[in-house]
Amino acid sequence: MAIRISSLLFFSALLMSLQGCAPSVYAVDPPDSSQYVYVPANSQEESRLVFSDARTDTYTSFTSGRLPMGLTHNGATLDPISFVEKYTVAELTARGIPVTVSADGSTEIRINKIIMRNYRTTAFSPFTTVTMLSADVVTPAITTRVGSFVVRGKVPVWSFDEVIEPTMNQPLQLLVQDLAAKINRILYQRATPDSAVQELVKQVNADPDGALSYVKVYELGFSNNPSAIDALVEMTKSPHEYIRLAAISSLGTIAAESQVEYLIGFFKGDANWQDKAMNIVDLVSDLNLGLQSSMNAIRSVVFVLGHRRKIRIVCGFAFVLHFQDVKEVFEAARLVVADLLRIVVAEVLADPGNCRFNLGG
Repeated sequence: MAIRISSLLFFSALLMSLQGCAPSVYAVDPPDSSQYVYVPANSQEESRLVFSDARTDTYTSFTSGRLPMGLTHNGATLDPISFVEKYTVAELTARGIPVTVSADGSTEIRINKIIMRNYRTTAFSPFTTVTMLSADVVTPAITTRVGSFVVRGKVPVWSFDEVIEPTMNQPLQLLVQDLAAKINRILYQRATPDSAVQELVKQVNADPDGALSYVKVYELGFSNNPSAIDALVEMTKSPHEYIRLAAISSLGTIAAESQVEYLIGFFKGDANWQDKAMNIVDLVSDLNLGLQSSMNAIRSVVFVLGHRRKIRIVCGFAFVLHFQDVKEVFEAARLVVADLLRIVVAEVLADPGNCRFNLGG
């Protein structure tokens, strides 16, 4: 018995050491481009885009969190602005929209904020990243805010190499694909064919447990095809977290204005903080709700979550709202929340780092 116990303790210690040893730098791969081409076939001349870095000092650091996480790409430190520029253009081109980058481009893609934050509580808990983008698509006629929010986690068993694909490569790929899809929606209004949408829905429903099924749900949002909306609404009810998050995000990407009241309903239910945070991005950014509508949605949140054990969730909301430059919504919502929540909100508005990104339930 003593030998068995000793062996068990040795194995447990070995497993914990393997799970706990995280490198400080990770090499990420180039994102894959979509295989779905927008229609109608593109016959126009090349569009010229100019990407700009409008980040403030608060957001110049791309990666941060509980664990050191430097990223490299093609043998050099990853520059998030250059990365987004290169692969967003590649994604649009793969979709059948010819674009080039030019200093005198007629449309500016202004990157206001882009971060990847990580957190992990114990050696047995998932290593999780939250990747967010806030950008403006600026044309001579109008400026349109777009946002992206991707949450992914993985428990490393034998090596931290296991987390690179699900928590770094995949979120970066989704980020550039999401931005490309929103640029298409704003500038070109092209869409994936109905037949491709139907095939994607069929594949997801046939294998919701598939490792990459959630990526196909995002693809429905990238389609810019309204025929995907009904299927996406059903997928927001999925018991599979990543399917659900992808469906909520996709309703924003596809600008499903008919589902605004449905999305606001998430705030009043039992959805977890990720679901609600995704809705904030959809409602405030992608669906461009006005201040009053946004404030009403946030009031619903703070009334439901107005007790101590949910402080970390409220902190997460405050961070996402701060990130999307909607301070005025929380300034107004502060008037209706408890003193404890006022303190949390005030601290986050003063410095988003006060959240520590400890967003458990």
